[in-house]
Amino acid sequence: MCGNLPCRPVLEAVSAWLKDEVVVPRKKDGWQTAFCLCVQNSNIASWYQFASSMYVVDTCSHEEGFVLRSGHMQDRHVQPLQAMMACDTLKVVSYCLSHQAPEALPMWKPMCDHAHYTVPSCDAQS
Repeated sequence: MCGNLPCRPVLEAVSAWLKDEVVVPRKKDGWQTAFCLCVQNSNIASWYQFASSMYVVDTCSHEEGFVLRSGHMQDRHVQPLQAMMACDTLKVVSYCLSHQAPEALPMWKPMCDHAHYTVPSCDAQS
């Protein structure tokens, strides 16, 4: 979603949390797997309909972290559909964290707040 843009730290942070490089203050109960299943079963805006988030999610795992196919959202400043896809991706992460690792929400909120300002008309809540 971000390339070298301001929301890149969001992806790096989620990746670090998934890989336990940065500790989420939560018991070790495999929340990462449940989070990734939630992400993989979510939908985002797409051409003419909602589509699987896997259209933009390349990797989501405890071992490999969180990687998006960022080329699909690089023109989000001028392409409304790309903006909706980027915003929906932030919403998916917020939703899945709130259900699978709510302890991570205080860590997520400032990052999501900053990233959603890079997406026109994004109403993502952290």
